[in-house]
Amino acid sequence: NLMAFDKLRGTHPWKLDKLHDRDLSTPVAVHSRYLAVGDFQGQVHIINSDDGTFAARQPTDGSAIKGVPLVLKAGVVVQTINGGVFSFRFE
Repeated sequence: NLMAFDKLRGTHPWKLDKLHDRDLSTPVAVHSRYLAVGDFQGQVHIINSDDGTFAARQPTDGSAIKGVPLVLKAGVVVQTINGGVFSFRFE
């Protein structure tokens, strides 16, 4: 599960249950509006950080995302346990 926290108000504005049991990577903030998180099936999920809705989902090679996604100026890079390296660009 993914959950947002508002540290000023002490609340959690949204919770995303649709990724339950997906063995998620550590989520990272991308462009202050999105979160990128990988899963055990090699999917990279892009989540709108304002409301927890899916903005995009991109497949890789089908093996689990290894480590924390790397945020770059133009997007995000992930590595899979099979050694694949994939980059996704945000526009």
